[in-house]
Amino acid sequence: MINRTCPLCGKKNGCQHVLKEEEFTCWCAEEEFPDALKAKSSHSCICKSCLQAYKESQREE
Repeated sequence: MINRTCPLCGKKNGCQHVLKEEEFTCWCAEEEFPDALKAKSSHSCICKSCLQAYKESQREE
């Protein structure tokens, strides 16, 4: 069963992880997730908002 909650903010993560014709259909298939976020995810999808916020925070440093 897929966890539909973002492990960082607790909101719905928009996960649509489906294997269809040997390709993933979720929005995250086209995204690059930094290792720091992968470590926090504990096998749950991180939502677009949290991914975007993390990337923006890294640009500011």
